Amino acid sequence: MESSNFRVDVEADERVLVLRLRGELDLATVPEVEELVDRNLDRRALVVDLRELSFMDSSGVRLVVELHDRHSETPVAFIPPGDRIGRLLDMTGVRSKLTWVSEPHEALRTVE
Repeated sequence: MESSNFRVDVEADERVLVLRLRGELDLATVPEVEELVDRNLDRRALVVDLRELSFMDSSGVRLVVELHDRHSETPVAFIPPGDRIGRLLDMTGVRSKLTWVSEPHEALRTVE
């Protein structure tokens, strides 16, 4: 799925749904991610890759928190963002509340 400054690449197998977010996660693009999650989260784990985000506003931060909180029955993990988005997550106190992995299948370790 793609907007002018945003793209989501979806990878899925029977155990993990991976959303690779690229570009700007903001008020205009958050609904795309929410729709993809709602439509595809029949997997054992959700991994959201934040490495290629160049911008995130408060609605993006809210989405990250909601993804983490909303799917208590589904393991949710994040691949760390670059410095700019990382600073935002640190300043808002969000980074310390999330589960971080370096590769998608690490998220499965929380349920195995």
